[in-house]
Amino acid sequence: MLVWIVAVIPFYEQEGLYYTLTLVLINMNPNHTVYMLIGRLTIC
Repeated sequence: MLVWIVAVIPFYEQEGLYYTLTLVLINMNPNHTVYMLIGRLTIC
């Protein structure tokens, strides 16, 4: 749940495609959630 919320927020901003691809990685491997959070903080 939390993963989707974190992914949806930036989707409305600008790097929508990047986070969409990240969501795919998360669906394949939940461990990528950490990298997504770090990436979101880095880009924003």
